[in-house]
Amino acid sequence: MLPPVDPGLAPRPERKGPLRLGGLARALKSPRTALLLLFLLTLGYQVLALTRWRPLYTGLEILFFLDAALLLRLALAAMKRDRLLVFVVLAVLLVRLPFLVMPSGLMGNSDNAVEAIQALQIQDTHIPPPYLLGAVSQHGVFRHLLVAFVWDVLGPGYLSFILVQVLFYLVFLALIYDIGRRFFGRRTVAVLLIAHFAFLEVLFDFSLLLRGGTYLEMLVFALLGMALFDFDLRDRGRIFLSAYFLVFAAGINPFGLFLALPFAGAVLLTRARRSGLWHSLPVLASGALGGGILLAGKKLFYPPPLDTGAWFQIKTLSLGQLRPDRWPELLAPWWRSLRTIFQNVLGFEFRYSRDVSPQFAFRPETASLRNGLTTLHGVLTAVMAVVLAAAIILAVRRLWKAIRAGRGGGPGPSWIEPFFLLLAGCFAGRVLLLIPRPFPEPRHNMDLALLLVWACFFVLDALFKLRPPSRAGATAVVLLLMLLAAPQLSYFHKNARFKAISYARILPVLEARGVTDVATDFTLAHCLYFLSGRTIRASDSIGPVTVRYFLPELSRAVDALPPERKAYLLYTPLHPQTAVMRARTPLIRARIIEDLRKRGILFRIEDLKYYEIVIPLPGH
Repeated sequence: MLPPVDPGLAPRPERKGPLRLGGLARALKSPRTALLLLFLLTLGYQVLALTRWRPLYTGLEILFFLDAALLLRLALAAMKRDRLLVFVVLAVLLVRLPFLVMPSGLMGNSDNAVEAIQALQIQDTHIPPPYLLGAVSQHGVFRHLLVAFVWDVLGPGYLSFILVQVLFYLVFLALIYDIGRRFFGRRTVAVLLIAHFAFLEVLFDFSLLLRGGTYLEMLVFALLGMALFDFDLRDRGRIFLSAYFLVFAAGINPFGLFLALPFAGAVLLTRARRSGLWHSLPVLASGALGGGILLAGKKLFYPPPLDTGAWFQIKTLSLGQLRPDRWPELLAPWWRSLRTIFQNVLGFEFRYSRDVSPQFAFRPETASLRNGLTTLHGVLTAVMAVVLAAAIILAVRRLWKAIRAGRGGGPGPSWIEPFFLLLAGCFAGRVLLLIPRPFPEPRHNMDLALLLVWACFFVLDALFKLRPPSRAGATAVVLLLMLLAAPQLSYFHKNARFKAISYARILPVLEARGVTDVATDFTLAHCLYFLSGRTIRASDSIGPVTVRYFLPELSRAVDALPPERKAYLLYTPLHPQTAVMRARTPLIRARIIEDLRKRGILFRIEDLKYYEIVIPLPGH
């Protein structure tokens, strides 16, 4: 875990060691050294991704383990100084423990498995490919490179893959802690950090790689850039690294720009009158250029990205379409989009799981429990809506008071209030410009997720100032926040357990029958390929869900085989499916059976309750 960044990033006074080693000992205790190593690691990653020069991989791996050892030492020292961090780490691990003991269950779809397969490919080739093995070229794969380094030591495994993601989430919390303690009361920070925003579904999901994506590491590097910026405009090293990591975040995922722009606006609003800001422009520009090496290289040297769906259907309103006479007709769809996005960030997976999941034999669900969880989730949605509205009012009030104090000779406003308000404005404006396709999926709205994080700080801090809670009262607030997370945690765990049981039933049958090639659905294909150690090749070509641009060479190899050389893995009516999938599965099954019979191929059907495997018999 990255330790809290010291506001001055200056090493603390230490007793001098031996004459020749004292400087080195102090350097190894300094956050500056960790940041320097991280800078070199990320810079080297960009060069490796562009040049594809394999020998650089080994040097970066050495850098990674040096930096990891230093960060661990600094993290332990930070936890020794502040026990709050110990409780945060324990809370994060304990809440996720039921999922970590069955890591295969976190592979809900093949896109989760492809992320792990990508790390395997980096380990094999020592070259980081564009994201999802070239399917999405505008995203980075820095985290997957780190996983490859870990696997070089521990060997491949989905648990270690997930733990790297959990560590990224702990770094996210450490950065929130570092920023939050500058502007909010300690008890506010303690309560929210121990609850660790588990009630924000999208953050919890990404902490365990549900839906995959590069959004969490993008968020981490964006926050690191914000935490590093020196608003006194004295430390040019921090200013350089701030610009570097903010732009690097956008190189990992272009969505980082929606966080960098509000922060840049906050810097201008709070330091516009300081001549040092304009003197710092060359440093900011050089940092941005360094962080954007890979981003620019992709545009100049990479082939155009494939048309993979939603990213290539972006349509925005023109300035002419935003004329005042059209505002009434735009208001209703804009409001509907805001409401849908807000609900999805808090409960997209919850509602999907609740509506699709059947009465699993291993975990029956009563109507009262289902209704209770739905009601509790409704309470969470209502509470967060109130929190967001109240936070906007509180941020405006705090900003106005700070501006008035600054006019009277006070310190003036801090950056957190204008950043929060600008982030809210950018989010609302982005949704308006994207009508009629506002991208309602949670992963495309991480700006709203971060907005809700800071909204909780503003509101809880105001409440605690009105009536400071006792230790018991603060503990009660933590428990209440965790209770609001119960609906989505319950269904997430239910689905993860179902997937783990499914793989535990399917893989032994395939291995016992000597099956090495399988045609199946997208939710299963690449998961089986990874979990079998790449000994069972799989294609998602028969559906009901098929995604053509994930591992296309593998799918083509399996699809080219004659019918008697591969098995067919199908859903049964008991499997949780959407209405479309439920309607299509019987048609797929009938077509496969009919084709095998026409060809005179004998087969057997293995019934696994939620699945069935059609296996052609040898010699036919």
